[in-house]
Amino acid sequence: MEQPRAKQWRTQVRHFKRHLKVLAKLGVLATWCAQEKANAPTAHEWSHPQWDHPAWQQKFYDNILSGTCDEELARGFIRSCPFGWWSRPNPTPEATLLMVDTLYNKYSRQFRVRFGVLNEVPPLQQRRQVASDDEPTDRVGGLSSTNMQLLRTFELLGGEAAASGGEDARSAAAQQL
Repeated sequence: MEQPRAKQWRTQVRHFKRHLKVLAKLGVLATWCAQEKANAPTAHEWSHPQWDHPAWQQKFYDNILSGTCDEELARGFIRSCPFGWWSRPNPTPEATLLMVDTLYNKYSRQFRVRFGVLNEVPPLQQRRQVASDDEPTDRVGGLSSTNMQLLRTFELLGGEAAASGGEDARSAAAQQL
């Protein structure tokens, strides 16, 4: 770890968070929270950014480097605040600041590697990014629909094999999986 680079990074993060706190103290964040609540009055209309998407991570990283938080990113933080599905979303500046800390903690290692504080590959970049064109997954354990069909076939063949007392149907289905 390079100490001067790490110190510069901590300074940038401190400036970014201070800017958000100033926005909260001035009431700007509260105004944006009220506007976001008015835009989506019910929980079913509430949507938040996908922070795993490279575009949102880049926007977050760029704002940290600049030491300020633009309105689009701040509204993304507001929409990411947790709420219950049984109630209307009621974002607050305090919840927004907590969400910023949560998201920063989640992506801080990647950001520090990108900034040059750490000399390693971030763990999320090694994994394959899931695109919207990928094969849809079933609700059971995130298995793809093809694997679910094979699993159902295996269960059917296994049931028939158990009724007939044979093991070859099970092994044939297991080889397909």
